[in-house]
Amino acid sequence: MAGPNQRKRKRDRQRRLQQQQIIDDSKSVGKSDVKNDGKNDGKNDSKNESGEYKQDSYGKNDGDTVGHSSKRLKSQHSSDHDNSQISSKTSPESHAPATKAVKNWATITTNPAGAEINAKDCWLYRKLGHQIGSLDLQSIQDQSPDRTSISSTAGFEVVTSYNWLNKNTIMVPGAAPALIQRNLPLQINPDKGTYHIDINAFMNPNMPFEPMFRAIEADVSPPTFRSVDVVVNRNSLRQLFDFVKGGKKDSFRVQLHMVRNTLFITRQEKNNQYSMGYRKFYSFGHSFEEEFTEHAKDMKGSLSHHRAIRYQFGDLSLVVRHEVDAAQPAPTASPTLSVDSTAVEAKVVKEVDVSSVNDACKLEPARDHRSFIGTSKKKRQKTTVLQCGTGNPPSDLVEMKARPKMRLSEVIDQMWFGRTMHLANGIHEGGKFSTIKRVKCEPLFQQWEQQRQNDLSRLESLLSLLRREVSDGKGNSLVAVCRQDNNSVLEFWTSSFPETPLPRELIDKFWSTETRDKGEKVVSDPMGLIHQDLEVELGKSAVSDESTKIDDTPKVCQLQPKRRRRLPWQRV
Repeated sequence: MAGPNQRKRKRDRQRRLQQQQIIDDSKSVGKSDVKNDGKNDGKNDSKNESGEYKQDSYGKNDGDTVGHSSKRLKSQHSSDHDNSQISSKTSPESHAPATKAVKNWATITTNPAGAEINAKDCWLYRKLGHQIGSLDLQSIQDQSPDRTSISSTAGFEVVTSYNWLNKNTIMVPGAAPALIQRNLPLQINPDKGTYHIDINAFMNPNMPFEPMFRAIEADVSPPTFRSVDVVVNRNSLRQLFDFVKGGKKDSFRVQLHMVRNTLFITRQEKNNQYSMGYRKFYSFGHSFEEEFTEHAKDMKGSLSHHRAIRYQFGDLSLVVRHEVDAAQPAPTASPTLSVDSTAVEAKVVKEVDVSSVNDACKLEPARDHRSFIGTSKKKRQKTTVLQCGTGNPPSDLVEMKARPKMRLSEVIDQMWFGRTMHLANGIHEGGKFSTIKRVKCEPLFQQWEQQRQNDLSRLESLLSLLRREVSDGKGNSLVAVCRQDNNSVLEFWTSSFPETPLPRELIDKFWSTETRDKGEKVVSDPMGLIHQDLEVELGKSAVSDESTKIDDTPKVCQLQPKRRRRLPWQRV
């Protein structure tokens, strides 16, 4: 009696014979005078069916990532698609030779608007409502760059910095690991394991910017955000920058929220994890960082270091968050920062030993490649803040790469948007590192921004347009989608989860209006849906009549609360 392995081999052999027969028949019908024995068909099919990692020029630590957004499997499964909104079909039968037909057949789907798209872009349209419009790249490129010159010479301001520890805990201000000297050449192992693309979204899927504002809140005198135009990750800035330059190679999607007059651009990816070390293609970026950096004693066990900076981008004021790979080693130990230590101690949320937190709260490895687009039904716990670390001078931060060959033009925009001054590239061959090439990038910023002035001006125009588009939209929330097969068009969709990007308490704190008279009640409007004139009227009416509620205001200002679904045993 044949075993399961023998039966499997028999089925595979029958399938290959049937496929070969189809190919031979199509050859005889299409071109009978051309000889082709079909020896390469099996190789082509097996190559297409196997998963391969796709890599591009963005590198590992782009934006606020722990990992890289483009390192994901090419093969797509039907379970990854939202069947409730997207219908699937295959391309029509072709009369071309079967060898080409088998190779080029691809699953075609339709988005919620009915347009045909590639199956691998289905994730772009998950949990979306309807399309309200689109933006053609040509309309931006045709604009004359008559705006304010965009330059980095005006400097920048460090808003906050923090390290992820474990679970829901961050250390403020934290510190980046220091570069260390190693004897070269050095052979290191390739990356292996599961890595997070965006650790902020992994820790808080509903509000990835909440940890950053908790870190800002722990400051002695936290700044106001009323004059900030855009809050964004560095990775999202680079994606939009590639879009305005033209020829965007990868699909992308970002969530757009308006909080008062500030636009939040939230990064969204198909999967939040990817695995390395189990496929044919491998990298050494993570192993390179582990071998050539070392955390301070009080930072042992931290997962990543992040920084938020503020700078002027033409007529716009931006707050940009990004991950920091490393820092130049300090010549002498610096016990304190230029901050009042007594005031900092007063802001400590919880005094606890870092090592004990590591032992008690181990970060569980990801078990699958689940998408984190949308919201989680589980209520998110407030991020805990520990006052720990000394921070790093902005001039000491280093971006690390591990590439055998790398042109500076591939990463200079990443350095510029994050205002990272130093680049350290590990040159290796098969994981054997022979040289660590260091480049000081700050002197190159001015030359690069002069060459890219038109593209930077177009990016400013795009950001301004996004602010207007979201402000005019219903609910002050939209989703922007750019497909790889239509990379010159940016689509705008309504979202099925238009929640606020931050908790109400943080919005009220950082976007509070001017000081009011004592006893005057402030109407809470976290999304900025109420017009300023109406807001004053509502505030006065609330003082005159305590029974007056927002529900009694004109319908244009009403905010309907969500109804909580009753569980089966709670239903009457």
